[in-house]
Amino acid sequence: MEKVVVQDITYLPDGLFDALGRVSVRYGQIEHVLTLTIKRTDQKMVWDQAFAFVEKLRYSNKIREEARRRFNAWADEHFDEIIAEKEKRKFRAAVNDWKKLAARRGEIVHCCWSVGRNGNLNATRRGKILRDDTGRPVDVAYVNRLADRMHSLAARLNAATLPNP
Repeated sequence: MEKVVVQDITYLPDGLFDALGRVSVRYGQIEHVLTLTIKRTDQKMVWDQAFAFVEKLRYSNKIREEARRRFNAWADEHFDEIIAEKEKRKFRAAVNDWKKLAARRGEIVHCCWSVGRNGNLNATRRGKILRDDTGRPVDVAYVNRLADRMHSLAARLNAATLPNP
């Protein structure tokens, strides 16, 4: 039987905490941008109301759906029919990307526990090793790429509702 010491179980590679922190911060930024979307698409709402409204929604799926609903109504008011449909498709695609990235974020943040002797993260979800988009076990570089994808998505969502369309 192989002897396992605490260091084998608790060691994490350099950069993992930074990468996990980046993913966590980017997640919060996207939720903030969705709050901005709710505010920007309702000119009667003041900032405090927008933040209070989002707090009541509480769950990210409800926040996403409310932002999408308001964005669609806003696009219909501000653009002609063809452009409005194009903008709504782009926003819907961004929200769908967010659902996928949020699910990956949850898996990564809650499941990166240790590193095996092979250097891969021992990240598991329901007993299965987490894998990247190519099927390889998740590593620190993947966690950083996830943070970068989330940053790009936050920029796309933000640009969709910048004032003065």
